[in-house]
This record gives sequence, C-alpha cells and structure tokens, in this order.
Amino acid sequence: MVYWKVLRITSRGYIRDPVHGYILFDKKLEKPLIDHGLVQRLRHIRQLQLTYLVYPGATHSRFSHSIGVMHLAGRFADTLLSRLDEADMGGFSRDSLIESARILGLIHDIGHGPFSHAFDESVLSKHFKNKKDAVNHEALGKVIYDWFIKDELRKQFYGTALEGSEEIVSSILNDREGDNILKLIRYSVKDFYYPSDLLDFLVRDSYYTGTVEYGFIDASRLIESSYPVKLDDGSYRVALDRKADGALRGLLQAKVSMFEYVYLHHSNRAYDRLLKKVLEKYAVNLGLVEAVDRLLNKDPSMYSRLWDDVVYYKIIHLDEALCPSAGYLKRRYSPWKLEYTPLRIPLIKAVPQHILSNIENHVTEIIAEKIKPSSDRIGEFWVEAAEIRPIPATVEEPNGHGDFLFAYKRDTGISVEKINPGRLTGILGVIPTLHIRVYVRRDIYATLGKDRVREIIYTASEDVMRELDEAYKISDLMTLSMKEGLEGHERVTM
Repeated sequence: MVYWKVLRITSRGYIRDPVHGYILFDKKLEKPLIDHGLVQRLRHIRQLQLTYLVYPGATHSRFSHSIGVMHLAGRFADTLLSRLDEADMGGFSRDSLIESARILGLIHDIGHGPFSHAFDESVLSKHFKNKKDAVNHEALGKVIYDWFIKDELRKQFYGTALEGSEEIVSSILNDREGDNILKLIRYSVKDFYYPSDLLDFLVRDSYYTGTVEYGFIDASRLIESSYPVKLDDGSYRVALDRKADGALRGLLQAKVSMFEYVYLHHSNRAYDRLLKKVLEKYAVNLGLVEAVDRLLNKDPSMYSRLWDDVVYYKIIHLDEALCPSAGYLKRRYSPWKLEYTPLRIPLIKAVPQHILSNIENHVTEIIAEKIKPSSDRIGEFWVEAAEIRPIPATVEEPNGHGDFLFAYKRDTGISVEKINPGRLTGILGVIPTLHIRVYVRRDIYATLGKDRVREIIYTASEDVMRELDEAYKISDLMTLSMKEGLEGHERVTM
C-alpha cells in the first residue's frame, strides 16, 4: 500500500481481519489510540444489536468494523490526495490529512451506547432530547473525542509528520471544516455515496450473517476510480469515473438487499421493538441515564462499562410480571407475527421521516377503524413503514456531498456530470422503495384462528393505498417511468 510509505511507519503492527486481510497500523503513533479504553469498549458493542437472535453468526463488534473503516479511509484519502498537487493541500501536510481520515474512521462510532441505534432512539432521543451534546451517538462521539482523546493525540503527534491530525479530526467532527480540502477527508468516511463506513459494514455484516451474496461489492474499484474535483465556488467534491458505474450499481443493490433481508428482517424488527420498549421504560433503572449524565460531566467511567452483555444481563433479570418484554427476550420469543405481506411501493424520491411516521399512524388508524365493527377482538397490532434508500440520506444534509458527480477523462482534462440523488437511482435502476408491514400478536391466533385473523387484516388493508394517496400523494412519489429518472443532468468541464 503506497500510503504506508507516506506515513513513514517505523514500527508496523498487523491486524488480521476476515474481511480485508492484513490491516497495518503504526505501533508507535496509532496503537495508543487503538488501545484507548473508550475505543476498546467497542469490542463489547455488537455491530447489529440483536440480529444474532435471527442470524447466529452476527456477533461481530463495532470495534472490528471501526478498524475496517480506518483501513479503508486511509486508502480512500490516499487515492484522492495522490491526484492533487501539493499546492492544493490548503496548507496541510499530506501525511496529516491521510492520518486524520484513519483516525476519523477508527472513532466514527465511539459514541455508540449498548445496542447502538436502539440506545439512540430509546434513551438519548427520549431522555436527552434537549441536550445537544447527547441527542445521538454522533453527538456523544464528539464529546468523547474532544474531552478524552484529542489532547492525548496532540502529545503523541507533536514533532512528527502527523502533527495537526488531531485538530483536523476535531474540525470535521464539529462540522467546522468549511468547503476546503478537508471535505475530501469527511467524504472518505461519511456523508458520501460510498464512504468507507458503508463499504465496510455491507461486506462485514453480510459475511457474519452468512448472507455474502447480498454484500458482494467492489470497494477497490470504487476507491481507485474516484477523483477529487474542485468546483467553481472553490469547494471540493469526489467524482467517480463513469466506467465504474457498474461497481456503484452493485453497491446500491447490495445496500438494498442487506436492508430488506437482514437489517429489516421481520423477526429482527420484532426483537428491536421489544428491546426499545425495555430501554425506554427502564433507562433509569438500568443505569443508562446516569452513565450518560456522568459522561457529560467528564466522567466516562460508567459509560465505558455499558456493554451489550452487561445491560442485557440486567434486562433479562427484570421482573417479568412488570416487564413482559424482558421475558420474551430472555426466551428468544417474539410475540409478534408478520401477517401482512410487505407492500412494496417503488419511489422516485425519498420520503421525509415525518411522513413515514404519519404513514404508520395513518395505516394503524385505517386498520383499527376497519376492525372496530367486527365482533372479533383482533388484539394488539402494529404497523411499520420503512423506506429502503439505495443512497445514504446524509448526502443531502448540510454537510453532505450533494449532487453525485460522474467523471469523464478527456485529453483536455476531466469533465464532470452532475446528477441529483433522485435521478441517479433512476439511471442505475436501483430505486428507493417504501415497505408497509403489519404485525399481529401471536396469541390472537389461538382465539380467532389463522384464517380469520388474515381475513380481518387483509380486508382492512384493501383501501390502504387509496387513502394513503389521498392523504400523502404517494402516487406523486411512485416510479412512473424511467424517463423521469433520466432527466436532470448537468455536465461541467473542469
């Protein structure tokens, strides 16, 4: 790997990884960060929460994922920077830029609590919604890095070729890097169409869940076919060689398949629902709120011990009479059954999150109203509306990449074609879909019988599409023709 020569490593360390093979690191300058207690804690946070209850092999950790992202981010940053002149570096050394990408990759998930996103949704967003430093794992990650890691890195890097890397990372984490060369470092890790985070977790998650056919992507092709582009306004973006569009299409297809068949597997979603109920209701009893409060007061000791297994042990020992969900998790039993085969609605543009929540509530009201006149008691049910997006939603956020860029190499230079995210999915033929699913409690089957339950749900669901269209204009979001996916191009000569 060329970038290791740039980093002038004098003492190489090796990590043998099942996904990337040998991952190299600098024993003198990088090992102290890898061995930091708040980084090592990620060994005890599973990458996929409770997915191992469905896919037994999915016990891999956020630590192994973070090591993989560190590795890919270094490669990605090196590729982009190698295609720029020294004058384009904005006063930063190439070494420090590459190292900052590696650090950013290593610590990008450092704020995750036990059970990762379930912790975000059930603890942080509920109990800390008014504290900007703790609204989600990314906010906590900034706190952890700035308070407990940055100064240590400054001391380690002082007087070396990597001096200043720690400040670059802090600037990116706190969204103050501007539109200069540091944007390329951000995009090598996150907020891009194929960042290192995505390139690693799709392959890693498919490997450990045993669904390798869904996660096969050509990461090397994507990285090596990427070019840094400076736009007219002075901002930096990343362009992909048009000849590598097949690799991009494969990535988007892999993302869709992993979300549909693994991350949103119906049993997995049912266990997630149980877990979130427990975490939200017992966040104080389980010590979760106190741990975050202490962290925000610069005491990481309690948060550093919030491991998945530690919290899970406490959950399954809760009083089942008071917390039935804990008993279900203990016995690996889901009280929910997917009764309504997912309604898949192809879309030409993304559905805002608040609309998804409204759709869930609206479908619930429709079904509840339909079954009310019935003498049968259908019991409790819940509706899930989930959008599967081939393209990461963050590309359209303020610090996101924005339009996708295809690069065309010419004798006179490189011409760049701008394509907005919605049009890109149409061009590549991998479009977002809205999935609507209805879950019913299993115990009702013993009372009514399977056929009667199915009849009630299906009858109640007949008018769902019509009423949704009247309320949210779903037909305006549906795929009407490939022609609409082929509009909206803009070609710029660089």
